[in-house]
Amino acid sequence: MIRVLIPLTEGFEESEAIVPADLLIRSGIEAVFTGLKEKTVTGSHGIAVVCNGGRWEEAKPNPDDFQALFLPGGMPAAIHLSESAELKQFTEAMVSSGKTVAAICASPAVVLAEWGLLRGKIACCYPGFEPKLREGGAQPWENGPCIADGNFLTGRGAGAAFDFGLALVAALKDEETAARLKEQVVYR
Repeated sequence: MIRVLIPLTEGFEESEAIVPADLLIRSGIEAVFTGLKEKTVTGSHGIAVVCNGGRWEEAKPNPDDFQALFLPGGMPAAIHLSESAELKQFTEAMVSSGKTVAAICASPAVVLAEWGLLRGKIACCYPGFEPKLREGGAQPWENGPCIADGNFLTGRGAGAAFDFGLALVAALKDEETAARLKEQVVYR
């Protein structure tokens, strides 16, 4: 089974985490939420999520056990993600293995670009964070809700959650599965 690790930390944007995860699950992909500090993590709008993967420290996720990593956005969540040495090490292992690394909203700029992982890539992020993308060596893209470049998938924000989630399903499974899913959820 295809497995995607989704690390959560306080202040994550709920729709950016839940909508893509829901689409992954509907397509038969396992979405594993892991709290960086706590098992129950509260998002930026007060919605608490109980992480099915437990706390990072206890779960000790291994990059070999996952086919993709997905970093939701939101502030200050993206900052908290970027401060995790364990997550950085995990992400670098995923990148070096050529696995899919997806990030939405502030996370492409505040996490991936900050770590230098988007150098030479085209990426998008929440409007206003493009200077951080440039500082990290990425070329900002503003012509749609999400974009893939190599094994990276980046999305703009909460309004892009469905497009981003469907693109992630297509990357991990195929376009046909994403198209069927789009019809099932009556998306545009």
